[in-house]
Amino acid sequence: MKTQNIMKSKKHLLCLAALGFSIIFISCGNKQSRSYSEDEIEVKEETEQWEDCEHCRGAGYFRNRCSTCNGSGRMIGKVSKTRTRTCPACYGTGVSPCENCQNYGYVVCSVCSGHGSERCQGCNGSGVSGVAVIGGDIIKADCGLCKGSGYATCFSCSGKGRISCRECYGQGHKRCSMCNGSGGPDETYTESFDQGECPNCNGSGQTSTMCDYCDGEGKVKVES
Repeated sequence: MKTQNIMKSKKHLLCLAALGFSIIFISCGNKQSRSYSEDEIEVKEETEQWEDCEHCRGAGYFRNRCSTCNGSGRMIGKVSKTRTRTCPACYGTGVSPCENCQNYGYVVCSVCSGHGSERCQGCNGSGVSGVAVIGGDIIKADCGLCKGSGYATCFSCSGKGRISCRECYGQGHKRCSMCNGSGGPDETYTESFDQGECPNCNGSGQTSTMCDYCDGEGKVKVES
């Protein structure tokens, strides 16, 4: 009778404690609940299969070119500068010789051929404006324009015998047609200089990005 009572009580509750873990069976019809110890969980994890992440090849991260230094690892500064090159036509002077006056700035007057005077138009070069006969004597009246010389000051050059060159305006040279008088075309260029190690990648030229597929672990669980 005593043995039968013990068996009945086991049907309602059986408690066992051994080897650092507990297994509890609660009889409630056919339902049972079980709690796992840490040792059992470790054993369960060891039975799971893992493989290298195919996206990051097991690294857990991706290596990317640093966008700050463009992979050079250095900070390169740039500054724009302008320089003038020497014009090969005028050798940097900005002017070219005047071929019309041979750099003199003037030309010989074509009206008086450089003499500064021309035949008097009033007397046609005779120096006489009129002739009168008085008491049998022939008296000639000097030309009032040339005063009897027959020549008058050239109106074209004002008696200088030369006139200012119309090609160079009396300068003896003209603006260089190749450089437009600048002496050389301006050239803009960029000059680079080193500013030190890139602070974004610490000079490596690369940055790391965690793999989202394996959460940076490098391993993924094999689906059974």
